[in-house]
Amino acid sequence: MEKQNIIMNIRIGTMILSFILLSSTALAQESGKIYQLSYSPAEPVVFDVTTISIGIENTGSKIQNYLMYLQMIKDGKIVHEQEFTFTLEKTKGIFFTPQYTPQDIGGHEVIVRLYDKFKLDLFDTQIIKFNVISHLGPFDISINPLTTRIRPGILLPATLLLENKGAKGIDVEVRVSVNCPDKELTQTLTVFVPANNQTERLVSMQICEQEGLFDILASIIIFNKTWVSSSSQFFVNVSYIQLQFDAPEKITLKPGESYSFPIEVTNLGNQKISDLQFIIQRIPLEWQKTSPSSIIEVEPHEKVVFIVNITVPPDAETKSYEVRMTAVAEEVLQRKISTLEIASLAALPVVPSAGIPIVTYILISISSVISLAIGGGILRKYLKRLQRVPIQKKRLEILNKIKEKIKRS
Repeated sequence: MEKQNIIMNIRIGTMILSFILLSSTALAQESGKIYQLSYSPAEPVVFDVTTISIGIENTGSKIQNYLMYLQMIKDGKIVHEQEFTFTLEKTKGIFFTPQYTPQDIGGHEVIVRLYDKFKLDLFDTQIIKFNVISHLGPFDISINPLTTRIRPGILLPATLLLENKGAKGIDVEVRVSVNCPDKELTQTLTVFVPANNQTERLVSMQICEQEGLFDILASIIIFNKTWVSSSSQFFVNVSYIQLQFDAPEKITLKPGESYSFPIEVTNLGNQKISDLQFIIQRIPLEWQKTSPSSIIEVEPHEKVVFIVNITVPPDAETKSYEVRMTAVAEEVLQRKISTLEIASLAALPVVPSAGIPIVTYILISISSVISLAIGGGILRKYLKRLQRVPIQKKRLEILNKIKEKIKRS
């Protein structure tokens, strides 16, 4: 009996040992590893190609079919993924160089997993990180309201100044916002900022209905990220101060022409206003020049004069602009609408050009009528004289004939 138990234990032990040896052999036969994972260039740049280098080795004892799974992660989200299937002889290796073009700046993770061909057994996992940079910028931005006091319901004009200190020009998204107690008012615009240059824009922003002190914020957004911001303050006040001025209803110019005109602005209020400016919006800033740029103080009921010059470049497109002309001080703002029409060079103007005032045209027309009337009268007298000359000659001939007859008789 004991002998049978001994034989049985020997058989069981042999079976267990065989199972262990076979399992170890199987595991040794089906294996692999990732022996290299790197990237280039050393500083990946947004929108430029980044190369991922992956080395795989068959560490098993027989030929093996593999599946490699590559993932690119940005802020926890998968932004790129690929699968590669391949076969390797034992102890052999293979090298992959997949490429990826980052669409955003900041940290990225590369995850590489090595499986059997059925994606059942995971042989190895490797992870590397890299930071994507940008050669754009640096940038700067500032926003300055043209008035620090404004009544509710009026659009607030402000000057945006953007600066690109980098070596590459780019279209940037500019976000302007005012945070009111009940809501946030925002607007966005796209502005091209040349390399190593500044760009200025005029914007009109909705404001809060409530009285008080508020911030207006401007930010440059690139790749859905805020790169730089700037803010200024203004005060919403219901007090009434009024400015008065007359603006031309329509200005017609041809490409290459210039036109200067005066704007008289009167302070109708009973208090002094400061930093009065006259602003023209909705035409390019390069086309316009206003002198003086600002008037420090204007007393109650005082009238001041700005000289506005508009110069249309020779290559300007034939079109009409709805122009906003605005007189603005720290305490008050007044706006009027005008039209600037760029006429075709080949077309004759149907209406008087803005280079000559309408009053001048009227005076010229009246002078022409008077000149025609006077000239017509002179012409009629001259014609009558011409008609009289033959008659007088005939009379003289008749008289001479009569005299000769009398002498003969």
